[in-house]
Amino acid sequence: MLTNALSPMRVVESLRSLVTPQGTIGIMSARQGSIGFNTRGGQDVYRASKSALNQLMRCYAARYADSAHSLLLDLPRPYAHRTRRTGRH
Repeated sequence: MLTNALSPMRVVESLRSLVTPQGTIGIMSARQGSIGFNTRGGQDVYRASKSALNQLMRCYAARYADSAHSLLLDLPRPYAHRTRRTGRH
């Protein structure tokens, strides 16, 4: 929870003043943090920490709704890119 949820938000809060007014603040989360996509269970603590991060970022967006900053919550898909070695996505 500390690594996956609280620390990223502490960094965002601490560095917010360094982002230009029209800049973007981004966080990397995981699809496993989605309650709706949790159909198989497993990795409960990891999933809970990523769900917490998603919720904390949503709270941040609501708290600073009047800010000009763009907010980005990235949910990268592992192995979704094509590699020279496999040629697959």
